[in-house]
Amino acid sequence: MKRLVTVLGKGRRDNATGQYSYEQAKYRFPSGKVRTGTLFAALAAKEYGAGQIHCLATDDAWNLHGKALRDAASPVPVVQHPVDAILGEAELWHVFERVVGIPECGDALILDFTHGFRSMPLVGVVAASVAARVHHATIEGLVYGAFEQKDCNGVAPVVDLMPFYDLLRWQAASDEFARTGLAGSLAAIEVRGGSAPGWLNSFRTHARGLALALTMMNPTAANLSARKLEAAVSKASGAPGGAKVPAAPQPWPTVAGWVGEACAPFLKHDNTTPEGRLRHEADLIRWYRERGHYTQAVTLFREWLVSLVGWALTGEYLLMRDEREQVESCLGYLQARARKPQARPRGEVREDFLEKVGTLNWRQELLDTLGPITEVRNNIAHCGMGRREGAPSGYAKIIDKLVDGPLGALIEKSGLGWSETASGG
Repeated sequence: MKRLVTVLGKGRRDNATGQYSYEQAKYRFPSGKVRTGTLFAALAAKEYGAGQIHCLATDDAWNLHGKALRDAASPVPVVQHPVDAILGEAELWHVFERVVGIPECGDALILDFTHGFRSMPLVGVVAASVAARVHHATIEGLVYGAFEQKDCNGVAPVVDLMPFYDLLRWQAASDEFARTGLAGSLAAIEVRGGSAPGWLNSFRTHARGLALALTMMNPTAANLSARKLEAAVSKASGAPGGAKVPAAPQPWPTVAGWVGEACAPFLKHDNTTPEGRLRHEADLIRWYRERGHYTQAVTLFREWLVSLVGWALTGEYLLMRDEREQVESCLGYLQARARKPQARPRGEVREDFLEKVGTLNWRQELLDTLGPITEVRNNIAHCGMGRREGAPSGYAKIIDKLVDGPLGALIEKSGLGWSETASGG
């Protein structure tokens, strides 16, 4: 059901008679339609097709205008929700609880702030947002009849505050994306009026693509998706509107800036070179760790070590399975010899790789990191089953220590020429 939530005050007091009343006025709604009446809520209910009006009013205000509101709104039913005069925080919380309790599952809410107390816009929006979340409802309108702003014909504008409410939602979605890499809220962004335009569909697609690439620990896909998302954001900012396809809404440049900042950590390096890819991946390891994504951080760190050694041995970024397995065999043999000098290789190990690794000035840092990172990665990957059980907090401390220390040392000593201590973003 579509429900209109409104507030009713006493109105203006006539000093001569002591009586309270609301003046009849003409209001021009965003649709262009002009409606005339004394109580704005009755006009808004008809304009927006509300099935029920929920009126927050003190007993005094209701006794003065409740019957008139019901008569003007008929046949739309009006439900009173008694509240006390606002004297402090306690009464505001009472109003909050009243609004939260109004919707049922799947309802659409329209909030009217024309009459009543001044604190209602803020309290009402917050309460309606909570109600929408709790009851899976939606907010479709935040309207205000600007009675004092009549034009030369005596018609007052109806101001639609929804774009500002949408901006708050987009801010929360952008913040969630920047903090976690999750794009569910960003991908759910809607624009009002007409069907979803192409720029919005493109934005949603690439936001989901970047989130999936991050979740699935694919650095190359993350870089590519971030570039596509950045391009989609830029395109949306300049997209023209039409009769059926809305242009990017007014706050979009602000949203674009937030999303651009969220993409920045994945666009810092040139992924077309082996060195750029390794730097990008090191940044991404830190990005994961800083956001508490320890599984992704340790998994990528372990693979990054193989890529780093492969680059040091061949000058290339090794992607093919057989090439990486050759590096893995070399590292496995070196680990075994570090534990037991007389250890023998389990499979074929390239002598030229062993010789080159032995000349690396960061060989010891590599071996000191490879053992613990592999153990932690394996324990986490097996969900704590079939291996020595360890506390998640213990694994997190090990990963923190390795990311804060050896990762930077390996970057610097390997000759990548880059030793930043934070990934940004």
